[in-house]
Amino acid sequence: MYAKLCETDNPHCESIIERDIHRTLPEFKLWTEDLHSGNNKLYNVLKAFSNFDPEVGYVQGMNYIVGLMLFYIRDEEQVFWCLVSLMHHRSRNYRSVYIDGFPKL
Repeated sequence: MYAKLCETDNPHCESIIERDIHRTLPEFKLWTEDLHSGNNKLYNVLKAFSNFDPEVGYVQGMNYIVGLMLFYIRDEEQVFWCLVSLMHHRSRNYRSVYIDGFPKL
């Protein structure tokens, strides 16, 4: 499922993600891989999540959450599922911080 989500095109979110990749923890130089080669883990996870949850899509700030997760968890698919779990956790529902109108804020 994760691989398919990474392959699905989402031009609107992809262009926003592309702009934010290089701004994410730039001092560590972790995201230097070509975005479209399939080797940029940050890009892959953010793109997959934007396809997984189109209501949220991609919102600035998610890049730092995923970036920190990738700093500690090297497997991008595990990071993706951690993000899904974090966003959809029943009691916290962080997803509502990012959906249109930001109801949790």
